[in-house]
Amino acid sequence: MAQHNDAAITQPPSTQPPQGDTGVIRFDTLQSASDALHMGIQTAQRDITIFCYSLEPALYSCTNLTNHISRVARRHRNALVRILIQNPKSLYGHQHLLVSLSQRLPSSIQIRILTQEHPQPQTAFCISDRTTLVFFNQESTYQGFFCRQASAESRHALETFDHLWQHYAVEDPELKAITL
Repeated sequence: MAQHNDAAITQPPSTQPPQGDTGVIRFDTLQSASDALHMGIQTAQRDITIFCYSLEPALYSCTNLTNHISRVARRHRNALVRILIQNPKSLYGHQHLLVSLSQRLPSSIQIRILTQEHPQPQTAFCISDRTTLVFFNQESTYQGFFCRQASAESRHALETFDHLWQHYAVEDPELKAITL
């Protein structure tokens, strides 16, 4: 059984890419971060894992991105999109395309909130099919990198994500659809 290091998520992946053409694309603006996120989501076939601070609308609530996530969620019966948010307060009372999509597809798209019992990391990431990684060293300033072939880094981040998901995450009734 793998050991989980809760603090590990606060550090960027430690594996250094080989010299030369690494396939790593760095970003540091909202536009370049959004472009990297779209590239990462577009590669997904069955699994998308998102760990972020607030599901910022400028990054995550755009039609193109939501359509790609919807396509993945509907493509295969075992498709799964998991989203772990550190601070959902900015989502309350506002229309967010990805939250609305999760309300329509609750068996394929799950959103949970990280409890206050766990330290709040400054990093964020999106992993598609366990290999494509969009990593935010500092999400608030849109600094990070995209790598299409990042299996080792993704595996480490997913282990930490799974630990947080199982032990420190709860569903938020404010983000659930109200059914009558």
